[in-house]
Amino acid sequence: TTMAIDITGMRRVVISDLTRPAYDRLPRDRQAEIRRRARAMADGKEPPEQDFGGGILRFLLRDNTQIYIEVLQDEIIIRHIV
Repeated sequence: TTMAIDITGMRRVVISDLTRPAYDRLPRDRQAEIRRRARAMADGKEPPEQDFGGGILRFLLRDNTQIYIEVLQDEIIIRHIV
């Protein structure tokens, strides 16, 4: 018999080089919110504001900051913060 492995809990959140300066300027609680919500969307537990297809999703923070993520099989990449 084979056992299915749930990889969703193992996905790491990666901040792209382009996005790193904007991410680093955010308070730690906002950084944590971005990571938490990105994981929730990647796992299908929270709907994105917009789904562009191909694993590219957009969601909004409380202050209308836009977060663009790319969901891959083994990681979630924060691509852009606007």
